[in-house]
Amino acid sequence: MGSSTLTEYVQEKVARHLEAVRLIGEDLEIRPPRFVPLFINVSLCIHPHYWIEDIRFILEQEFSDGYTPDGRMAFFHADRWTFGQALRVSQIIGAVQGIQGVAHVIDVRLKRWNEVTPGTQDGIEVRGNEIIQVHNDPDHLERGLIQFEIRGGRQ
Repeated sequence: MGSSTLTEYVQEKVARHLEAVRLIGEDLEIRPPRFVPLFINVSLCIHPHYWIEDIRFILEQEFSDGYTPDGRMAFFHADRWTFGQALRVSQIIGAVQGIQGVAHVIDVRLKRWNEVTPGTQDGIEVRGNEIIQVHNDPDHLERGLIQFEIRGGRQ
């Protein structure tokens, strides 16, 4: 669990399991996933009695690829995403709206990393061999990034 690499040991174990159930005459090939890093921009307003940096800290924890302080898997944890699973803007809006202090979401833009289009407001579809990736690591932006533009709050 929580691994994003296909080790030789795991590949052999999966191949042995599949060999027992494959149909005669069918070939099997086990390949690692193709990760799809995303660029996500979320604009939101917060209530006037909350500090912007406090809400930003909570948002960054909730949308990380690790765990939240209360032990839940964060939104982009590797175990929450699988092959071909699309990401909808409504999923992001729902998670943002669930954070105390957020008044409302203004806009959410999604796009594949380094894509020249301005992004979409619907969602990101992925192929059956692809898995969404957002690490939000400033040293490795090519592994996905989510940015929050926060308005309102205490100054």
